[in-house]
Amino acid sequence: MNTRTCIGLSAAGVAACAGLARGQSFTEGFEGAVFPPADWFIHNQSNPIATPQWRLGTLNHSGAGSARDDYTCGSGTSTLSDWLIGRQMTTLQNGDSISFWTRSDGDAFPDRMQLRMSLAGASTNTGTTEFDVGDFGTLLLDINPGYTSGVFPTTAYGQFTVTISGVPVATAGRFAFRYFVEDGGPGGNNSFGVRVDDVAYIQGSTTGACCLATGGCQFIAASACATQGGTFAGPGVACAAANCAPGGSCCLTNETCSVQTAAACATAGGAWGGAGTSCTGSCSGACCFPDGTCSVVTGFSCIITSGATYFGNSTTCSAAPCRPISFQALPLAYNWNGMSSDASEQGESNRTDPAGYRSISDRGLLLNQPGSINSGPVLGTDSMPYTIPSAGHTLDIVHLGDRRTCDNANHNWNPPGTAVNCGAQPTWLTNNDQATIPQVSPMGALSATLSAQSRIGVIYQISNGGGRFDTRLTFTDNTSVTVTMRGPDWFAPFNPTTPPPTPGSGLIVQRNLGDYLATESEDVATSTTNNLIVSEAVFSVQQLRLDGYGDFTGKRIASIAFLNPVGNATPNGTSGATPATICGFAILGASLSFPAPGQACYANCDASTQPPVLNVADFSCFLQKFAAGDSYANCDASTQPPVLNVADFSCFLQKFAAGCSAP
Repeated sequence: MNTRTCIGLSAAGVAACAGLARGQSFTEGFEGAVFPPADWFIHNQSNPIATPQWRLGTLNHSGAGSARDDYTCGSGTSTLSDWLIGRQMTTLQNGDSISFWTRSDGDAFPDRMQLRMSLAGASTNTGTTEFDVGDFGTLLLDINPGYTSGVFPTTAYGQFTVTISGVPVATAGRFAFRYFVEDGGPGGNNSFGVRVDDVAYIQGSTTGACCLATGGCQFIAASACATQGGTFAGPGVACAAANCAPGGSCCLTNETCSVQTAAACATAGGAWGGAGTSCTGSCSGACCFPDGTCSVVTGFSCIITSGATYFGNSTTCSAAPCRPISFQALPLAYNWNGMSSDASEQGESNRTDPAGYRSISDRGLLLNQPGSINSGPVLGTDSMPYTIPSAGHTLDIVHLGDRRTCDNANHNWNPPGTAVNCGAQPTWLTNNDQATIPQVSPMGALSATLSAQSRIGVIYQISNGGGRFDTRLTFTDNTSVTVTMRGPDWFAPFNPTTPPPTPGSGLIVQRNLGDYLATESEDVATSTTNNLIVSEAVFSVQQLRLDGYGDFTGKRIASIAFLNPVGNATPNGTSGATPATICGFAILGASLSFPAPGQACYANCDASTQPPVLNVADFSCFLQKFAAGDSYANCDASTQPPVLNVADFSCFLQKFAAGCSAP
C-alpha cells in the first residue's frame, strides 16, 4: 500500500498531495524507510522507561512495513505508555471515521491499546507521566482494558473502525495510538507486543466498497457502511477490488434462515448452506453419519455431530451417497529426526552423534514412555487415527523452518567438541532451508480418491510463539487446493490454546490434540516435566465446497505438501531471521477419512441393474479399476502401502461369491 494516498484530487491538485493537504482522507501503510512518517510523533512515557519505542515492523497486514511496539519500551515491571501520534487533520468532524488493522504478537501476556483524539489543532501534548493524556482526552477505543486472553487479535490482523461523534463542526486535531499496559514490561504479567498497519482517516462523504454482513458489496459512504454493520474497504476502493465474501443461506438452531456470509453465520452458530444459496426451502437436509446411514435432519444438528457430513438444505437421502467411514494414514516424506525415541537419543552421546536426534528449537517430544504421544493410539477428531514413527535414529517429522535462525539463532549448530547443548548439523540434513522450499510427500501409490465425505487431518507443533503454515493437496489432474493451519506456542505450561478455524478457511476443526512428554536442553534432550502441546487441524471436501474453494469430489491425491511457514514472533533484527524462520514447525502425521469402498453391493462393480447383476463384466470392471489404481479396488480397505495387492483379488472373489440381494 502507498504510504499516503490523497483521495478525490483533480489533475491540477496532484501537486498538493505532496504537501499533505490536511483536510482530506488519507491512508498510512508505514512503507517508508523513515519512521515515524512525516508529521507523526512518538512519545514514550512508560515508567520505568526503556529505550525501545514505536518502530518499524516486518510482520505486516499488507506491504513491506507496519508500526510495532512491545514490552521492551518499559524496564522491569512497568506501566507502559508509549504514544504514536498521527498527522494533523483540519476537518475532524461527525461522520468521519478512523480505521486500522492491528494484532498482538501472542496471548501469553495480554496486550492493551487505546485510540485517542485531540481537538487542539497541531498540538502533540500527551502530558509527562505514564498516566497523563494531555490534549488527547477523548478516548475513541480501548482494546482489551481488562487484560483478558483472547480479546486482542493474535493469530492474524483484525480491523477496527471508529466513527467520530461529538464534533459537529470541522475542527483541527490529531488522533494517537497509545500502547498502554499496566503491570507490563519484561518483569510484568502483561504486555507482549502490538502492531498497527493500514491506518485510514475517511471523511464521512467519501464513498468506497462496503462488504456487507449479508454478503456482497455496495459502493457507499463509510458512515452508511458502519450503519449497515459492514466492513469499509477504503475510500475509492471499487467493489471488484474489495474481494468481499459471498452470502449464502444460514440456518440457525431454531430453523430460521437468513442470508449471511460464512463468517457471520459461524458467529451466529448457524449452518451455512454455501455461497449463493438462498433460504428457499427447508433448513433440513441429508446427513451422512460415520456408520453409513442417512437421515434428514437440521443442518445445525448434523454439523455438530462428530464425523457427520451435511449435504445441504432440502437435499434427500436418496441423493446422498452415504457409506461407512474408513481411515487411511498418509505416508509423509519425513525430513527430520525431531522426536527423541529412547535413551540412545538423549544425553551428551546424542549431541555428539552426527546421525542423532535434533530439536527443531530448544526441545522436542519424548517417545515410548508413559505420557508420550505414542503411549497409546493417537486418535484425533472423529477418532481419526494418526501414525507416529517410534523407532530411534529415523526421520520422524516434516520440519518447516531453519534451525540456524530459529529463536533469533539461539540454537544454531555448533562444531563437534563444543561443550554446549547444541550439536553439529546432522548428516541426515542436507539442506538447512526448509522454510522457503515446500516439503512435498508423493501420494500416487496410495490411490486415494476423495468423496463428498472425505476429510484430511494433520497434527503438528509450532515453537517460539506459534504461527501458521499452508497445507496443499495436489491432484492427478494437476489441480490443487491450499488451506492455512495455525497453532500457538507449543510450551504447555503457558496453557496455549490452538485457535478455532477461521470462517471461510475450509477447516472444520483446529484445536489442541493434547500435551505430551517432552525433552529440553536442545540436542542433549534432557527429560522434563514441561510437556509440549500438539495441535490438530481438519479440513473436508464438504467445507471446501461451502467456503468457495471448489468441489474436489472424485479427485485423486497426487501429493500433500507443507509450505509457507510464518511465525507470530518477531526477529530481533540482528540475526537475519525472518517470520518464516524465527520458529520451528513440526508436522507429525496426517490422515484421510473416506467412505468404505463399493456400492450397496460391492461386487456389482459395473453397477448393472439387469439380472443377473453379478456377471463376468464385473470381473473385467474390477481388473480395470485395479490397473488404474482406483481406490474402489482396495476391497479389503487395507491402509499399509501398497494398499492395492493380491489380497484385494481374494476379497473381491469372496464378495462375488456371497452374491447380492439388490444391485
